[in-house]
Amino acid sequence: MERARLARRFTQHAVAEQLGITQPHYSKIVRGTAALTNGMHDAIDAWLNQYPPPPVQRADELMRLTRRIERDVAKLNRLLAQEGRRPQRRALASEEGP
Repeated sequence: MERARLARRFTQHAVAEQLGITQPHYSKIVRGTAALTNGMHDAIDAWLNQYPPPPVQRADELMRLTRRIERDVAKLNRLLAQEGRRPQRRALASEEGP
């Protein structure tokens, strides 16, 4: 269950809320210190079916793009620093006013 939750990028709190239990109780279930009732088993199965895991291929491509962007930003900052300029944070088009 924990692997499935992490793959879907949900917090324990979010999953617990959807299952109708508290986060501490959810934690006890995944650790095996609280019994997993038939009803809870069915609720977990329903949650897993409602939120299928993200396609691995898409997730991998997003991760590669993120790493590439991070490397490019670091390189840009180094080049700007060599010119004696400090990198400035610029507002995204969506953040700018009319």
